[in-house]
Amino acid sequence: MTSIERTAYPRFKRLITAHELHLFFAPSRDEVEWAATRTDCDEHLLALLLALKSYQRMGCFPKLDEIPDMVVDFVRRAVDLPEDTMPRAANRTAERQRTAVRQRTGLSYDKAKARKIAKAVMRSEAVSKNRPADLINVALEKVVEAGLELPGFTTLDALAAKVRMEVNASICVSVYDQLSEAHRERLLALLSEKDESGTTKCNRLKQSAKAPTWSHFRAQAEHLGWVDELGETGVWLEGVASGKITDFAGEADAADAPGLRDYNLVKRLALLVCLVHKARMRARDDLTTMFTKRIALQVKRAKAELESIREQQQAIVEVLIGNYRTVLQHIDADGPVQAAREKAAGMTAEVLAAVGGLDPDAEPGAVATLLGAARARPAHDGERPAGAGRRAGSARGGGGRLRRVRGPVRENREGRRPPRQLLGGAAVRAPAQGPLHDVRPDRPSGTDGHLRGQPGPGRACARPTPQEPARLHPRAARGRPPGRHLVRHAELAEGDPRQEPARRLRAQALRGDGVHRARRGTAHR
Repeated sequence: MTSIERTAYPRFKRLITAHELHLFFAPSRDEVEWAATRTDCDEHLLALLLALKSYQRMGCFPKLDEIPDMVVDFVRRAVDLPEDTMPRAANRTAERQRTAVRQRTGLSYDKAKARKIAKAVMRSEAVSKNRPADLINVALEKVVEAGLELPGFTTLDALAAKVRMEVNASICVSVYDQLSEAHRERLLALLSEKDESGTTKCNRLKQSAKAPTWSHFRAQAEHLGWVDELGETGVWLEGVASGKITDFAGEADAADAPGLRDYNLVKRLALLVCLVHKARMRARDDLTTMFTKRIALQVKRAKAELESIREQQQAIVEVLIGNYRTVLQHIDADGPVQAAREKAAGMTAEVLAAVGGLDPDAEPGAVATLLGAARARPAHDGERPAGAGRRAGSARGGGGRLRRVRGPVRENREGRRPPRQLLGGAAVRAPAQGPLHDVRPDRPSGTDGHLRGQPGPGRACARPTPQEPARLHPRAARGRPPGRHLVRHAELAEGDPRQEPARRLRAQALRGDGVHRARRGTAHR
C-alpha cells in the first residue's frame, strides 16, 4: 500500500497553527444557526459542524476519531459548548449529516463516476508513470475538477495498483514480441553463465566505470563492445516511455539473478532488455567521461609544462636584458659620443674660465686677448718639450732653417700620442691637440726656438706678453673676434664628416706614407 504522505490526498496536519484554525475551522453565525436547526443535542451539533468545516477544507468526510483534538476544542469553544461535550453520531445520523453538508456546499456524491474518472486518468498516465503515488495525484486533480467528492484513499490506492499492473503487463508483452528466439536465449544466459570472477554476467551489466586510467579506458571500451553485441535494445523498446524503461531497469538492478528467475518469462525478459539498454547508455557515458578526464589531465600537464618553459624563457630573457644593459652602460661610458661631449664640455669650461673675471664694460678686444692667452698657455707651459728650441736649432749646427707645420695635431685612431715631427732636422713631439703650431725663424735657433700657438690657420705670432697685445691678436686689434678656430675645433671634436679628408691627409703625413714620406726625406736631406 502506498503511503498517504507521498500523495496529495487531503489530510490533517500533525501540527495546525492558530492562523489555520481561525482561517479554515472557525464556524460563522449562519453556519451555527444552520447546524442548530438540524440537530437536537450538543453532541450532534458539534459533529455536524466538524463534518461541515472538514468537508470545506479537504473535500471529503474524515472519521470522527481522525479529527485532531485541537480542532475539536477550537470548534467547541467557538460555539460556547460545555468542555465535556464530545462529537457523536450514529451511522444513520452521520449519513443524514453528510447529505446535508453536500447540499449546502453544492458538491455531488457519485462514487461510480468518480472511480471511472480516476481509472481513465490513471490508465492514460500509467504508460509514462510507474509510481502509484503519481497516479493517485493525477486522479485527485481530475476528480476535484469534476466537482465530485473524493473517493477514499484506500480506494484510489487499490485502483492505481490494478491499473499499473495491467499497463506494465501490456508493455512487457510488446517487448517480448520484439525479441527473436536467439536474442531470448542470449538474454536468459546472462542469469546462468558466470565470468572469471565467479559471478553471473548479469552482474557485469551493473558495474560502473573505474578510475580514468588508460588500462581502465581500454577495458571500458571492451565492455561497451560486449553490451552492444547483446542486441539493439533501442529497437526492442521503441514506443516505451523513458520513465518506464528507467523503472524497469531499476527493478532489475535491485534484484539478483535468483530473484529475476522468480519472475514469469515475459516480465523477466522485459526487465533484462531494459537493464541491457541502460547498461549500454551507461557504458557510453562512462567511456566519454573517462576520455574527457584523460584529456583534461593531459591539458593540465601541458599547461604546467608550458608555464615552466615560459618561466625558463623569462629568466633567460631577463639575464640577456641585464647583460645587454651592462654592455650598453660600458659602451656609453667610453663611446665616441660621450668622449665628444666631454671634450665639448672641457672647451666650454676653458672658455668660461678664461672670461670668468672679465669686466662687463670691457671692450671686445679684451675678450679676444683673454681667449687667445688661455689657448696659447698650455702649448708653452705643459706640452712643449724642454729644450726643443735648442735641439731644433742645433740639428744643423745652430743656424738651419726650421720647417713650418700647419694645422692641429690630434691623436690617431688608436688613442696614441702623435708621432715625432722633424722640425729643421730635429725630432720634436707635437702636442696632442691644439691650434696651428709654427716655428719662427726670426729668433736665434740655438737658444730661443719656440713653438707658438695662433688662433687662426696660417698665422704666426710670438709668445704672449702684456706689452704687445696687438701683435698677439692682430684680428682683435682690427676689431674682429677670434672665433673661427673654436668652431673648427668643436667640429673636429664632434667628428664632422666634412673634415674627414683633411684628417686622413694629416694622419698620412704623420705616418710618413707615400709622397709625404718622400717630401719629408727630401726636406731632411
